[in-house]
Amino acid sequence: MRSRLRLTLSILGITIALLISPPAIWAQPPVNGAIFTADTTCARVNGNLFAAKTDVFVNGGPQHPGSAGLPDGSYYIQVTDPSGANVLGTSVGSAIPEPVTVVNGAFTSCIRLWDAVFQGTVPGYADTPNAGGEYKIWVSNVLTFDNNVTKTDNFKVFSAPPPPGLITGLKFYDANVNGQLDSGETGIAGWQFTLWSQSDPGGFPPQTDTSDVNGLVSLFVATGTYGLCEVIPQAAPIWVPTTQTFFTGIIVPPSPPTFHFGNVCLGSGGGLTLGFWSNKNGQGLVTAGDLCGLNSLNLVNATGAAFDPVAGCPSPTSAAITTGKTNLRNWLLSATATNMAYMLSAQYAAMFLNVQHGFVDPNAVVYAPGTGLSSPGGVPGFATITDVMAAAGNSLASFPKTTTAGPARSLQEALKNALDKANNNQNFVQGQACDVNYSVTEPSCISAP
Repeated sequence: MRSRLRLTLSILGITIALLISPPAIWAQPPVNGAIFTADTTCARVNGNLFAAKTDVFVNGGPQHPGSAGLPDGSYYIQVTDPSGANVLGTSVGSAIPEPVTVVNGAFTSCIRLWDAVFQGTVPGYADTPNAGGEYKIWVSNVLTFDNNVTKTDNFKVFSAPPPPGLITGLKFYDANVNGQLDSGETGIAGWQFTLWSQSDPGGFPPQTDTSDVNGLVSLFVATGTYGLCEVIPQAAPIWVPTTQTFFTGIIVPPSPPTFHFGNVCLGSGGGLTLGFWSNKNGQGLVTAGDLCGLNSLNLVNATGAAFDPVAGCPSPTSAAITTGKTNLRNWLLSATATNMAYMLSAQYAAMFLNVQHGFVDPNAVVYAPGTGLSSPGGVPGFATITDVMAAAGNSLASFPKTTTAGPARSLQEALKNALDKANNNQNFVQGQACDVNYSVTEPSCISAP
């Protein structure tokens, strides 16, 4: 009888503990999408700058076209100083504790912040202690505003006329890799910029701010000369600039034009590796046409001698095709960079097969630094797969043996690296912006010349 009583009390205790402290598996999933401040028309605001606290409206939805929006439901909202240490106004405890409603990933209506939060029973929010007039909005589906289920946005209110100059940067996704902002190209949210003074560095410490949902960052500054640079994320995914990454000698007043910063991110593009084309799956795809095509690519072996895998082209016999596949397999597996031309040949051959079998688009653009090539839009360091392959073939024809250091070997190594990364799906320019990840410490962009 006592054993049953103890078991009942034990189960009851576990139940109460779970009710008090739910296990981690019950936690809310992270919130996608974005929130942003708006003016009285609910249009976007350049730099989140307002003349009065009552002018601030809040809206929200997907961060990029086609990306996930906020989860449907109702949300709490609060206002704090930029650090989050001081709550200046909150909807929690008010008559409408969850004034934000999301349907199909977006706010059902743009709401005035002043009407949604309270200081006790008084509508609105207190003044921020921040000397720059900066506030932070928090929108969350839990009343404790835990970080993983909360979206935030910062804004500034100037109670007095702002300083005379406005410096604005725009981060955009340069999808066609031409180094220019074109119609249809979108801004990148969450990108960091640093502004510093060249005329008064002691009185104006460097300021780092983050782009809004439209890719804009704007800062009011006093009279002087300034520099503005972008902070490129060092964590994956890989981001590469297509424009200059900093501007200096920015004189205020007057307010200068918006400075454009273009970037692309790199990732997969369908490539299959040397290992695939040397195993039974790849070998099973290789045709007589492939082998004869390889014969025409100026491929070489370790000694610099020409490598032609098959005899009898354009119509090799079945026996010749079988031998040709074996020759190709052994040649791919034996490739080394002692003769850089040999290693380039192997990567070139694998990419040729990728294109032949439709795994890679020959017009796809890849990041190819050091090759001397440019994208179709004219940005150095990028090139189409077709252009990289053509450059590889030309180099092999002229320099079949590159075992010592020199310009020819350096160029072949750069071409080899570009093809190697493409065969491993690492350097293709992606069609739209990837996630922005600042999870590691970034080097200061102010060190730029």
